[in-house]
Amino acid sequence: MENASDSSPVHERKTEAIAKATLCMSVLAVSLLENAMVVLVLKKNFRRSHMRNANSLFIANISVADIFFAIQNIPHAYNNLVLNGHWILQGNFGTVLCKIDMFLSVITMVTANLTILAIAIYRLCVVFFPLRKIITRKTCFFIIFLTWLVPALFALPIFHFAKFISNEGITICSLKDQVIKIFYAGFAVILFTTLLAMLVLYAAIGFKLWRRNFPNNVSERARALREKRNRISVQKLTSQSYQPRGLFNKEPRTNWEFADVDDPTGHFQGNCRRRPMMMIVFLPHKEAAKRFDP
Repeated sequence: MENASDSSPVHERKTEAIAKATLCMSVLAVSLLENAMVVLVLKKNFRRSHMRNANSLFIANISVADIFFAIQNIPHAYNNLVLNGHWILQGNFGTVLCKIDMFLSVITMVTANLTILAIAIYRLCVVFFPLRKIITRKTCFFIIFLTWLVPALFALPIFHFAKFISNEGITICSLKDQVIKIFYAGFAVILFTTLLAMLVLYAAIGFKLWRRNFPNNVSERARALREKRNRISVQKLTSQSYQPRGLFNKEPRTNWEFADVDDPTGHFQGNCRRRPMMMIVFLPHKEAAKRFDP
């Protein structure tokens, strides 16, 4: 009777562990499928103009990191919850897998956080400089390369410190206590820094959008006034460019001759007069001078 009563709690704990492992593995499997679908959709529609931007590439990068994270942690869910972290594969091959496993575990988490920070930087550039393409495609690929290089350099010492630790008949893949504390401290610094940077960036984005949408915004009124002046300048330049030909012709004329509306020569002369004047008005002096340089 005592053996039966003792085995009952063990069986319940085993059943509970299997249920938790099944739930965790199901969540990770769904995450794997969702991120794989995101990558496939982005790849299929990447040739479309509205999809070929840095935001799509960053989303694909974070999806790839989440795919590796899910693939790695699906067996971990069963190993940690059911087998209490016992590492089945041992020997030289098991040691190599142990080091690679811990290395990828750190890389995927740090890469995801750095990619989220890169998305925040991209959105800041779009909001503050809407007419300038600061993050080009080449720059985007370089940033993605950095999101993998920095975590790889951070996790590189794991190949030296990761090893098997045996305790009460259970062999686990882990690090020494002092090494774990150092890695946890570094990981916490990275997470805190990226979180603080994202808060600052999104606060700046929100403040910029709030100022843009505020009805009594001074910069908005100044922009509207500048646009009004530009429209008036364009109208004046257009009217001046179609003045009587006698004013712009070297030959003396006794009467006024106006350009015919359907005459291509008149349109050509009007455009030739209007374009330099518009460049001088709307472009800075140095840039306008460069445009007229032969």
